[in-house]
Amino acid sequence: MEEAAEKYSKEVKETYQKIDINLKKYRLLKGYKQEELAELLCVNSKYIGHVERFERYVGLKRLIKLSFILGIELKDFFDFQEIRAYPEINSF
Repeated sequence: MEEAAEKYSKEVKETYQKIDINLKKYRLLKGYKQEELAELLCVNSKYIGHVERFERYVGLKRLIKLSFILGIELKDFFDFQEIRAYPEINSF
């Protein structure tokens, strides 16, 4: 049972990391600095950096708001097919 929980925990963490990589990809493509995006999201100026460094998890409510700010669809955060195409932002 512990092995299954450990595997689940690892997969959840990797999924959040992929979402965070996509956040960084779209932020850079749209030309936002971390602080600018944080201001538009109405969060602490360091929040985006924490998320992109995998120090915090971004919740669904904020992902929805980010999708509107970045002009993308919510599902784009969950498209993991192109992650390897951006090695400069791929941290893991």
